[in-house]
Amino acid sequence: MALNSHNKSSFDPLKQLELLNTKCVSLSSDIYKINSFYLSLIRSMLPDVVKEAVLHLILSTQNNSRSLSIDNSNTSFLEKIDETLSKHLSYLTLQNLLLFSEKLEKQKQKQKQKDVKRLLLSNKDLLEKDQFDSSSNSENYNSSLDLSLDLPTENKIDFTRWNLSSEKLHSCNYNYENTLDLFVGEDEEIVEVETEEGSLESNDLSSSEKDLDLVKSIFLVASNMFASKTNTTKHINKNDSLLDPKDKNVQVEDSLPSEPEELFKWMSCIDLALNRTLRDLSHSINIELIKIGVINSFIPTNLLDAVIAGQVASVHAPSNILRLRLPMSPALDNEIDIECLLIRPSELEFDHLKLKQCRQQITEQRNSLIKMMRQQRYWQNRSLANDVREQWLKNTQTNKQIKRS
Repeated sequence: MALNSHNKSSFDPLKQLELLNTKCVSLSSDIYKINSFYLSLIRSMLPDVVKEAVLHLILSTQNNSRSLSIDNSNTSFLEKIDETLSKHLSYLTLQNLLLFSEKLEKQKQKQKQKDVKRLLLSNKDLLEKDQFDSSSNSENYNSSLDLSLDLPTENKIDFTRWNLSSEKLHSCNYNYENTLDLFVGEDEEIVEVETEEGSLESNDLSSSEKDLDLVKSIFLVASNMFASKTNTTKHINKNDSLLDPKDKNVQVEDSLPSEPEELFKWMSCIDLALNRTLRDLSHSINIELIKIGVINSFIPTNLLDAVIAGQVASVHAPSNILRLRLPMSPALDNEIDIECLLIRPSELEFDHLKLKQCRQQITEQRNSLIKMMRQQRYWQNRSLANDVREQWLKNTQTNKQIKRS
């Protein structure tokens, strides 16, 4: 046991950390290569996969081909599918996925800030309501009647508390304007409080009304939205096309982190951005299918995210197709099946062997990074303990010298 403890203490933590960093740098090149190859495979097979899934949805519909509302004057349905595919395929590179993951992280932080502001405003409104209720209760208490068990004749009525003089009692031309001004002022204060509260409520109502209007006018607004998005993406792709793809790869490979924990986060960001890009592709194609009448129900992106996260159970369906069973009337136990397109990396890996092999290598690299993270934390704690021990020994030696002197 003594030999083992001596051997453990003989290792220098700083040297071990340097070795871990060099090992992480050597592993980062392999991680970059396997991820770039994985994305290239997805780009090559994604058009055929999407067209097969769309064909299955068209054939599975109960409507005939005559009932499908395809406009021959505009661009055909297949051209729109090809356009959306080319747009989203340009995103499936390491550089674009990293940029997209940064954008998602910023959106997440903004959403957190909005939630915090909502909580603060709600707490502020509750405090103001409590203060208003307490003040109204105190006013009602001060202006309430004094009740007692004595007879009215035994107690004298105090007219001085009413602040009324004999002139005001006997005169018919009592000045009511002052009292009206007082009441108007109080009403104005109440109106201001109500408008402040109503502004917050109107924001909530406007957000809900916007959601309803978006769902109702999805058939009219979707084309304009996606047309504007395609224009912006074309502008971005033009700027990206000026760069050499080799230069892009060199930039991404040079920007890889040299520590295990940061490299693990880098891989997680790539996976998150890939899942979100495929979800956006599925959603845009579903909207095109709604326009021609293949799909009769609009499935929001929140529901797709819940299915991807495993929070909503789905019915067995072919690959890259989502089938949900929703209850229609609980009294009659009627249910309806809703189908739509949903492309997931797990289903692509299940159908294609090369993708599955790449995923196995990626999981092995993840496991090795997790092991390296544990080792890094261990040696960091060891180095910190050595620093504390050395500092403590220095302090004890200085204290002994001071006592001797």
